Amino acid sequence: MTTYNFVVERAGQPFKNWEVEAANLDEAWDEATKGFGELITELDGDLRWGRDLRLLVADAIGTPVFDLRFSSTRYIGN
Repeated sequence: MTTYNFVVERAGQPFKNWEVEAANLDEAWDEATKGFGELITELDGDLRWGRDLRLLVADAIGTPVFDLRFSSTRYIGN
């Protein structure tokens, strides 16, 4: 098992972090998508345009292995 560090940034600022033990990158990816989805649900309407979320996943020594992003844009007008 490998330890992966999950770090969430909200509007470019640290927001939340946790560690996950996973057998491989596919399992880490599954945990990241589940965790990121749960986080978005927990925000319960507190998402605003321009306040993007980013989940960076790094290995135990801090080397980035992938990231997920949730981005929003507001278009003014009809």
